[in-house]
Amino acid sequence: MVLIDADCSICGSSYSVDDAHAGKTGKCRKCGAPICIPEAVDDKSESAAPQIDEDILAAPVCQITTTDSIQGWTIASYKGLVTAHVVTGTGFLSDFSAGLSDFFGGRSQTYQQQIAMIEGEALNQLRNAAVEQGANWVIGTRIDFDEISGKGKQMFMVSMQGTAVHAIPAVKFEPHPKGMVSVPGNSVRMQVRKDSMRRRLPAIAAEAAVSADVLESLCEFRLPEAVPLCIRVALDDDSKQAPRTKQLALHALRLSPRQTTRATLHKMLLQDPPVQGVLGLYGDLGLLDLRWALQLIEGPDKHARIVGVKALCLGFASTYTTQDLALIRALRVSIPRAFPQTGREVEVKTLLGGKGTKWRCENGHDSPMEYRRCMTCNVDWHGFPHEDFSLEIVDRVLESTLSILESQFRP
Repeated sequence: MVLIDADCSICGSSYSVDDAHAGKTGKCRKCGAPICIPEAVDDKSESAAPQIDEDILAAPVCQITTTDSIQGWTIASYKGLVTAHVVTGTGFLSDFSAGLSDFFGGRSQTYQQQIAMIEGEALNQLRNAAVEQGANWVIGTRIDFDEISGKGKQMFMVSMQGTAVHAIPAVKFEPHPKGMVSVPGNSVRMQVRKDSMRRRLPAIAAEAAVSADVLESLCEFRLPEAVPLCIRVALDDDSKQAPRTKQLALHALRLSPRQTTRATLHKMLLQDPPVQGVLGLYGDLGLLDLRWALQLIEGPDKHARIVGVKALCLGFASTYTTQDLALIRALRVSIPRAFPQTGREVEVKTLLGGKGTKWRCENGHDSPMEYRRCMTCNVDWHGFPHEDFSLEIVDRVLESTLSILESQFRP
């Protein structure tokens, strides 16, 4: 047996590894940095060899976390967005077994095993994608489970995404023995880079296109001042723009201070006419504020009331609390009051001199009774002007949300 000496390029720790692992990649037990095991040297002596360190090969090269920061580590560089998608079929026997579990009650061990298997495969794909970019951590990881069914087939899908970073062990803040205070250089360097990016933001915003490198830096810095720029990039429909650029802009918005992003989008929603695509972006980011929507709907401005209804139809909150139950119930009461019925039935003369009944909208146009919207101005019986949104739709959304939350919060 021949032993190979391997050194960590980050912290300098030394290890001795069996030559059977030559060419493999391990992980430093001290700082977590990747270690490449070199080829064996023939003149190594087995008897004089130190103790073998196999633990560095067992540890994963890249670790994954759902948090945006790593305790005890300092992020040295951001490598970019990494994703993983795994789709697998359930199989006839799995569906049959799950059907028996559904009929007789109890848990489906078959489906649980399927989901656990594809979740593990997606984690490996995400880890491999990060390692290829030179990262040793994936932060801010989001996991989505979905079911795809149709034509008698059923499949499971797991999607994961996160930010690949290279992190090093954090330097502890220690006071100087004589009472002087020392500040880690990495913290100073990060602040200098943030200040530099703040000064560059006006010039960057004036450019027609924003590079992916700039957006990666914005994901790292999370500057509130950069929120309008990221929104502009996320809403840009230019076909020449790379899809990764929009993904980075969305990721930067998810990492930015939520209150700043929410306040900026609220102003854009209340513009008349509103900015195209901003309502969909508001829904995708999960920024719905039920209290804000209730204030709009109970307010005097009709345009603001319509915006509140639209936000309720498409938006959702990132988290719900027991206090939201009262807000949803108040919304279901306030919406009918905010949009009373403005259409009315009227008697009109027919072509043959008889009399018939039509309904007249708030703008004075007559339409047949079977039409739910005015044939001339497209408003409904309550004066709501948009076909994609209606009071019936928002009431169904609120009712469903309320039912789900009540079941979740029930002791």
